[in-house]
Amino acid sequence: MTSMKVLLYSRWGYFLQIDGQQRIRGVRTKDDFCDLELKTVDFGKVTIRGEKTKAYVAVNAQGELCVAESTNPSCVWTEIQHLDGYNYYQSDLHSKFYMGLKRIGVPKNGDKSGLGQVGCGFLSKPIT
Repeated sequence: MTSMKVLLYSRWGYFLQIDGQQRIRGVRTKDDFCDLELKTVDFGKVTIRGEKTKAYVAVNAQGELCVAESTNPSCVWTEIQHLDGYNYYQSDLHSKFYMGLKRIGVPKNGDKSGLGQVGCGFLSKPIT
């Protein structure tokens, strides 16, 4: 399994972060909470973990993005590299949900997310 430290930058112009209060949100200016680790668990499947908080990005059965302290099936995402140049993250456990941010930087509900939507596209920028 390989891992890579990255920044995930949304099409709305936000960096994805897991903040000190264990919340997932988007911020306009990068800080230490934006440093994420993408770890491969299987072909095309990754987990996303905050470097500073050591918490994982997960999704619950209602499609809400949440934080998990340890890895579990709700933390696994299928990474889709779309023709538009952005990466999309589809929940492996709840396949109809995609990770996304709304225009104001708050998490988008999985029921309203989909492949190709502006709020669900992310650029992955490696951290050196």
